[in-house]
Amino acid sequence: MEQMTLDDYFKILDHEQKKPELKKGDIVYKIILNVIEMGVIDHFWECNKGYGYSAKRPQGGFFTFWTSNIEYDVFSEKEKAYKEAEKLKNLYKVIRVKDIRIINEKNFIRLVSDSRGRLEATVKLLDNNMVYSKKWYQYPFLEILNNEKDAEKKFEEKLYELTHDINDTVLDETDISIEMKDMYLSKTGLWSDYQYTTFNLPVLKGGDD
Repeated sequence: MEQMTLDDYFKILDHEQKKPELKKGDIVYKIILNVIEMGVIDHFWECNKGYGYSAKRPQGGFFTFWTSNIEYDVFSEKEKAYKEAEKLKNLYKVIRVKDIRIINEKNFIRLVSDSRGRLEATVKLLDNNMVYSKKWYQYPFLEILNNEKDAEKKFEEKLYELTHDINDTVLDETDISIEMKDMYLSKTGLWSDYQYTTFNLPVLKGGDD
């Protein structure tokens, strides 16, 4: 039997290091800002410095991450993920749903045949002169107005835009209040959810706007 050379050893070591850290069907938790998304590994592929992974969300859609994300902002242990997310809770400029009071609202639901099940739209007049709105396929946005009169006017404008959209001819109004999301300030100057804000860079507390 031939003796193993140093080159053979490094080839074996390199092969072992390139084994995927996760497998299909594994549950993972990804931290986006300080929000956690859960997903199930659907497929993965080898790349230069490890692996890329695609995880399917329970509500539909996928998120992608890489070997370098594992144990940084993607975790296989639920408790560890929530512990890390908690550390980021006060890092960003954010308006929490728990601190918001709804004054008036109009809500709409549309059933669809794909995996999403239904689409939601809403316009909400909030305290502190704020208006929250979300159209079917769009991110939610929150606007802060100068006074109560301006806020009421903006609420009516957003409601008119929603109910007179030529692409949305069928509206099913519902008495069910569409759930709001925590709203983060992005560097575009807009308040929106974590998905919009992570792509447009969040504003940190105490940081430059």
